[in-house]
This record gives sequence, structure tokens and C-alpha cells, in this order.
Amino acid sequence: NSGNGGAISLDAGGNITTQSLNSYSYLSSEKGNSGNGGAISLDAGGNITTQSLNSFSSSEKGNSENGGKIDLDAGDYITTQDLKSYSFSPSGNSGNGGAINLDAGDYITTQDLDSRSSSSSVSGNGGAINLDAGDYITTQGLDSYSYSEKGNSRNGGDIKLNANKIKPTSDNEEKLTIHTFSFRKNKFGEGKGGDVNIT
Repeated sequence: NSGNGGAISLDAGGNITTQSLNSYSYLSSEKGNSGNGGAISLDAGGNITTQSLNSFSSSEKGNSENGGKIDLDAGDYITTQDLKSYSFSPSGNSGNGGAINLDAGDYITTQDLDSRSSSSSVSGNGGAINLDAGDYITTQGLDSYSYSEKGNSRNGGDIKLNANKIKPTSDNEEKLTIHTFSFRKNKFGEGKGGDVNIT
């Protein structure tokens, strides 16, 4: 078995700028279960600029636990690349995807946000995704789901966006893609997709 990924926490009165940050539990070649991905928390009085943030649990030959929660809170703007929290097991059960929360006093610009649970057997819940901006939100795909290859799937997470305006990521794009669902291969699972709220 593998242990848990450690929590990552950054707190600044001014700005926070990072490259990619990863906290995970991963087991590849040996039989066994993976632990939890660690929580990632960034809290800035000014702005937050990051590359990708990833928290996950993955086991190739056992069960996986939960992806960690990702929280970004900025007094000014937030700019990120992809944010992912997930649990994956191709041979056993998977845990839950972690919640992804972004709260900015000014605008939010992101790439894909992904919270999911995927397994060959029983899958957990996709995590909630919440974006709250004082000005506009620009984002690509938002995905929260539960997928099972052979067993039962649970629920997709709620997705909420609150801003003065929701904008596509470029002038050439006219659509924002949002997915929240529960799916079992060849048949819908027992769970359900989450609610989508845009205000």
C-alpha cells in the first residue's frame, strides 16, 4: 500500500505565484491500495497565479482513496492552468474526487477543472466545483463525474459559477463545456449528475 499525499498550504498577505503543485498517492506495479491525495490551499491578499494543481489517488492493482480538496482564495484576481482532483483504479474501487473552490475579489481565468472518480468496480462521487468572482470568469471545460466500467457509479458533483460575466477562453470560442454525470458502461449507474447553477 502507499501512504497519503501531504497537504500543501500557502498563505500570503500579497501575491502568490507558483509553478505546478502536486500531492498524490500512487501505486503502479505492486498489488495494494493507494492513500489519499493531499489538500491544496492557496490564500492571498493580492492575486494568485499558478500553473497546474493536481491532487489524486491512483492504484493500478488495488483500490484508490480520495482526491484532495483544492481551495484558492484571492483578494484580487486568480489565474490558473488545469486544476484536477481525482480518484482512479482500473482494477478495483475508487474513492471521491475532491471539491474545487475558487474565490476571487476580481476576475478568475482558468483552463480545465476536473473532479472525478473512475474505476472498474464501484466508483465514488465527483467533487463539487465552485467559482465565485467579483468581476468575470473565463474558463474552459468543467467536469465532475462518477464512472464505473463494471460496477456501480455514484454521483457527479454540483457546479456553481457566480460572476458579473462568464466569458469563453478566446474570441474563437462561443461555448463553455460543463459535464456532471454518473455513468456505468453499457448502462447508467445508480447515481445522478449534480446541479449546475450560473448566476
